[in-house]
Amino acid sequence: MVCVRRCDRADLVGLGPDVGARFPACRAPETRLTLEDNIRLLERHLEHRTSQKVDINSAIRLEEIYRTVKKDPNRASRVIQTVLDRYPDAPELERFKKADEGEQRR
Repeated sequence: MVCVRRCDRADLVGLGPDVGARFPACRAPETRLTLEDNIRLLERHLEHRTSQKVDINSAIRLEEIYRTVKKDPNRASRVIQTVLDRYPDAPELERFKKADEGEQRR
């Protein structure tokens, strides 16, 4: 059997837990990005220079991923330095400038 229309959860009540196996067209598509997919997407934003807002938001998210998940503070710093070089007056990056100045004083 094949589901010929978009299935609603209500249509599937009582069909059992393996309904997705019996009606493959009724399964919800996987829409979540993996961590690696997310990293590639954010890096692509920075490579292609979309807009200042997208660049900065992508860099901040990448910095967080590299620092906390990948445990790679050097790469995290490089990502932020990239957008700091592009947008030195961006107010969203002030906290990173202050953190960088604090490390240089040590």
